[in-house]
Amino acid sequence: MPLSDALSDGSLGVRARLPAGVERIADDHERVRFVDRARGVEVWLMFDLNVALDLGEARRAQLPRDIERHARYVFDRAYEGQPRDHAPPQPRTADTTWSPVIEIDVVPAAGATALWMLHRVFYQPGLEAILGHLAVPLAQGLFEVRLVAVSHQTGLRETLVFAQMGRDGSRVMQPQSVYDAPERDAAFPSHPLSRLRVARRELVPELALEVTRAPTADANGGAEIFDGLGWAVDVPPGFCGPRALGEGTTGGVWTRASFCITDGVDMFWLESDGPARAEGERELTRRARERHVAAGLRDLAVAFVPSDDARVLGVTIAEGIGHIGPLRNATAWVADAGELCLITRGGPAVHPRDEMVADLVATASTLRRLRRFVGSDR
Repeated sequence: MPLSDALSDGSLGVRARLPAGVERIADDHERVRFVDRARGVEVWLMFDLNVALDLGEARRAQLPRDIERHARYVFDRAYEGQPRDHAPPQPRTADTTWSPVIEIDVVPAAGATALWMLHRVFYQPGLEAILGHLAVPLAQGLFEVRLVAVSHQTGLRETLVFAQMGRDGSRVMQPQSVYDAPERDAAFPSHPLSRLRVARRELVPELALEVTRAPTADANGGAEIFDGLGWAVDVPPGFCGPRALGEGTTGGVWTRASFCITDGVDMFWLESDGPARAEGERELTRRARERHVAAGLRDLAVAFVPSDDARVLGVTIAEGIGHIGPLRNATAWVADAGELCLITRGGPAVHPRDEMVADLVATASTLRRLRRFVGSDR
């Protein structure tokens, strides 16, 4: 079924309609794409059943940090994907004081709570591209309105604002937020940032969004999860689920979106690996490598971190190149009641190793057996 039909009948938990006067360019089961030429933006409507966004109070404190990390990752991947003769010598993010994130806000939308976020994906001479995301959590899955604006005339807004400030007596380069301030949009109506803000104010209401199945108060991460493995674990804040890992596997996976469906999604896995055995650093490193090679990671490196927790045999950190770019997966190998249980945090390589290991060990400490493992002799 085309996504536009599912949005029309509300069967996904949200209703939406295409505004009048737009040009539809794609409509399949995953997304609807159309162009609003009058406002100079492209719009994507997307839904993913297996991605979740937690906007609860516990998660909101972490969101700006994670959004910043993932937005930098997206910006750097876009830069690296360019032909070398089109790209500047280094990306704008080489300046660690500069951020691709323009604004973040938790807003009411469609009768529910949503996240609005603006960020740059290109910012260089001759090319500036900015994305706006309105991410709406549903009872199951995530709905997103994505706004895209591109310009090949760059630097004019910054140059004229700087010149105006010079007339006022200041010749000091200002933070990006000064040039991006909303009050400057009226003077630069064709700038991609100005166009996106107009689209948010005018076009998004024309979608007539209505959430018909909002997430429940206890649907998000941080809650105690009991899954089919017979284990209980306190899932870290923000992770939502679980869903099955797949046919032939025993476990569950939780997701934690940062600002959209296609980028900035962290994963949390809990799975059984059968009877526990006496395994040390060499064997666990080998097994971690085999698992990630089988998953298709390239340029793979695996490190081992010992643990003071008697049940945690160790933590392996696998880093390699996946289909979206550099990935980092950290796995705690936990032996308890005769069974080996694997707890994994992973996704784009944006979170520091030490932070991931500390979070994993803390999560492993909450793992509780609910029933006797069949392979145990106890």
